[in-house]
Amino acid sequence: MMPGAGSTVLKVSSQVRESEILIGNIETKNTIDAGGAYSIGAWKSIFRDAAIEIVKELKESMGLIAEPAK
Repeated sequence: MMPGAGSTVLKVSSQVRESEILIGNIETKNTIDAGGAYSIGAWKSIFRDAAIEIVKELKESMGLIAEPAK
């Protein structure tokens, strides 16, 4: 990431494990398309958004919140 030099993109690949057994993968991609001064400090919100998506998907898979209608 180079804030201020174009868009800011964060791709996260998470593995969900129970002990040594892989039970799932969660992939997220978050982007702030604007460049220049607008994207300076964007890393804070882009990491927050990725974490929120990962936790939401974990909760949905565990039945703690309803899955969104498709």
